[in-house]
Amino acid sequence: MSIALRTFGLVEVTRDGVRPPSTIQPKRLALLVYVAAGHGVDAVSRQTLMGVFWPELDEHRARNALNKSLQYLRDILGDGALLSVGRTHVAVDEEVVRCDAARFRKAVRAGEVGRALTLYRGEFCAGLGVSGSGPLEEWLSRERTWYRESALTVGLDRLARDLERGRVRSALELATELDRIAPDEEAVVRASVQALVAAGERERAVRRLERYETLLREAEGRGV
Repeated sequence: MSIALRTFGLVEVTRDGVRPPSTIQPKRLALLVYVAAGHGVDAVSRQTLMGVFWPELDEHRARNALNKSLQYLRDILGDGALLSVGRTHVAVDEEVVRCDAARFRKAVRAGEVGRALTLYRGEFCAGLGVSGSGPLEEWLSRERTWYRESALTVGLDRLARDLERGRVRSALELATELDRIAPDEEAVVRASVQALVAAGERERAVRRLERYETLLREAEGRGV
C-alpha cells in the first residue's frame, strides 16, 4: 500500500494512485496533514491534537472526536495511514505515507534546494477551509507562511552563492523557480534580474522589470 499526500496547492490524497471513494471532510483531511507533514517529531501527542482540532470540547468529547476521525481515516486509507504509538501519540509510517511537506522539510535541512523548490508547487493546503477551531486556523496560517518563506529564503541564498561562484545556469534555473513561487516579491525580482544580466540576457532582464512594474500598478489599482 502506498499513500501520496499532496499539500502544496490543493490538498490531494491518493492510495495506490487512486483517490478515496469518499470525499474526506476538511477537518479530518487537515488532521491527516498535521500528523504526516512532520514537525521535527516522530509522533504527535493525542493531547496536542485534541487541543488543536477540538478546543471547544471537554477532554472526554474531544478524545471521542479524535478517535472517530482517526478510525475514519484508517477505514478510508488503510491501517498503515495512521499509527498509534503507545496510548498517547499518533504517527504515520513514512514508508507508506509520502507527504510532500515532510519531504520539503527534509530537503531544506539537507540543503537540497532544487529538490525543495520542486516540491513547493503552491501555497500549503491552499483552499483547505476549516472553521470552528482557532488553533487549527492559526496553525494553517503559520505553516503557510513558514513554507513560503523557507522556499524563498533557501532559493535566494543559493542563487546569490551561485552568482558569486559564476554558476550562471544554476542561478537562472533557481530564478525561474522563484518567479513561479513569488513573482511579485521584490527580492525575487532583483535576484532574477541579476541572474539574467549575468547571463547576458539584458532584454529579458528589462522585460522582467517591466512585468514587475505592471504587477505593482495592478496592485495599486486594486488598492492593495
